Amino acid sequence: SGNAMNFSPISNNRWILKDQSDRTQFDAEFLALLHSSNLRAYSLHSFIIRRLHDFNLGGSYNHFDILIEAYIRGIKAIDSGQSITYLEAWLRTTCYNIIRELSRSQKKYQSVEDAQLDQL
Repeated sequence: SGNAMNFSPISNNRWILKDQSDRTQFDAEFLALLHSSNLRAYSLHSFIIRRLHDFNLGGSYNHFDILIEAYIRGIKAIDSGQSITYLEAWLRTTCYNIIRELSRSQKKYQSVEDAQLDQL
């Protein structure tokens, strides 16, 4: 159907996005993963928290900061016509990449700050 979202169940509440024109299912799945009361969400939150600490960003960002950025990127991807297959895997990868980008940015800032201090 024209506006209906077309999803195929994979297993245990996992879905493959077939139609990028409607974000309803993406939003519903994402919202479910915001509530750490279910095991899948708890696992994702723990993954993000561990990665933040691995990259020494735990004091600067929390897992919700990363999830919100991932959500924005997901919406942009869907709106641009890209498909997201296996939302949880996509989120883990995207969240990891966001954390790496933040780490690089922080290191770049620290390098500039160190260089300025060296000039004093």
